[in-house]
Amino acid sequence: FLEMGRLAFETAPNRPGVTAFWWPRYEAVARWMSIWESDLRTGLTRTHAEIKGELALPGFDRPMTLSARADRVDERADGSFAIYDYKTGAPPSKKQVEAGLSPQLPLEAAIAAAGGFIADSGTPLAARPVSVLSYLHLSGGDPGAAEKKVSQDGSADAAGVLEGLVALLQRYESEGTPFLSRPRVQFQALWGDYDHLARVREWTAAQGGGDV
Repeated sequence: FLEMGRLAFETAPNRPGVTAFWWPRYEAVARWMSIWESDLRTGLTRTHAEIKGELALPGFDRPMTLSARADRVDERADGSFAIYDYKTGAPPSKKQVEAGLSPQLPLEAAIAAAGGFIADSGTPLAARPVSVLSYLHLSGGDPGAAEKKVSQDGSADAAGVLEGLVALLQRYESEGTPFLSRPRVQFQALWGDYDHLARVREWTAAQGGGDV
């Protein structure tokens, strides 16, 4: 890990500020990952990085496909998959994942359980159960990183989240369903990507009696 990092940092030799700021953080992450990876290797047979996958969704008049690029999918010695997502910022909580507010990993598990991921060789990964779903929080602090498991039964979580996704898409296919610019206000930033289409500023100003 450290050697790969040194090679990457050598591509920016004229930016000493970047190296001074980021190298200590990378070094902390690399040392943690070396230990974590060494312990993990005893229980896996193969690992796949940045792997693409697709799953055709049932129940629609037109083709509907769920696609993903997983940071890491491991084939474990016990015959299951483990799926990991790397985060430099704070990862979602277990409760957020279970509530369907952060469905990325369970949806990737649904693809994996259906045999939808394709290896670099072009060979599909055979369908198998999904056990572990984890975030790896690469903070660069002390310690350099941490594993945050959100599920030990990814297949069960995947089934519920996939059912919810299909129901949501079917609802949005109805002409009577409005597209909300802020469906979950409590998780929304100050301004959303679709606020201009929903005229949020105009409505907010009108309700508050101020100017736009």
